[in-house]
Amino acid sequence: MSELGVISAVPLAADEPEARQLLEQRPPTVFRYLDLEEAASSAIRARLFVGAACTDWHLDALRDDAVIVSSELVANAVRHARTQCRLTVQCDEGGLTITVQDHRSGRIRRPSLDATNLRGLGLFVVDRLSRSWGTSPTADGKKVWALLPTPPSPTEQPSE
Repeated sequence: MSELGVISAVPLAADEPEARQLLEQRPPTVFRYLDLEEAASSAIRARLFVGAACTDWHLDALRDDAVIVSSELVANAVRHARTQCRLTVQCDEGGLTITVQDHRSGRIRRPSLDATNLRGLGLFVVDRLSRSWGTSPTADGKKVWALLPTPPSPTEQPSE
């Protein structure tokens, strides 16, 4: 298992008591994904999926922003790429990363606020809610990702 790199994602225990103890600890990285159709309902499914992940991972402070960001990224994939897409959420020490991979290549322009054009505000919202965001080409399309910082846990709060 070491040669395959499994132990970097799945901790191995020497015995049953240690295995039970490991069940109480969250791994350093958790993720899940959802494959979505090219359909208007995909943005709704994305909101529900990301909201549930935030609940499961105790990211209540991030839930609203994460739901909005995921919905905007999926809506853009459906509207502009016109392909199926994969929504992935990953939580690690760096924060919560939301990624949408579609099957249409192309560049995405950075948003600018234009009072005369109310279209295109989705990426402006993503830009404002995220620590950073960007795009990466894939073999058959692109990934658009956004990183939302996780707030420090109560034990990590600086004392006054």
